[in-house]
Amino acid sequence: GWEIFPKKAGEANVSVVAEIDGKRRNMGSAKYRVMYTPDPTPEFLGAKNENIKKSLLVSDNAKIYAELKNFVFDVKYTITGFSVDVNVRGNLIPMITTGNKVSPEMKDVFKNLPVGTPVYFNNIFCREPSGAIKRLADMKLVIN
Repeated sequence: GWEIFPKKAGEANVSVVAEIDGKRRNMGSAKYRVMYTPDPTPEFLGAKNENIKKSLLVSDNAKIYAELKNFVFDVKYTITGFSVDVNVRGNLIPMITTGNKVSPEMKDVFKNLPVGTPVYFNNIFCREPSGAIKRLADMKLVIN
């Protein structure tokens, strides 16, 4: 297969040329729609309307994923890391992890948080299909 990296959105004319018996032959061309991929939105597994149950924050499946909403293609992004800030009895506790899963250290802190506590996920980075790393929007979840 081949990958094409157009420089701008709009319409692109893709032509295929093959070398056969030492001679270049035009095999045809076709027009394609070129669209920019929108920034993905960070989502936390099981979160609803910025609220989350504590049991989901500390579960084995506790993770962040990147989702493209209302886009025509199924483009996959991989979360490469994120940080969490939480206020515990007046002290800001910052924590960092790599990958998309909540770390054991984060789970230990989350276990003792009361209902109504906001948890701030920030510095969320993902890898695009091209291999480029992109920073996503921050996310706030409130324990309910």
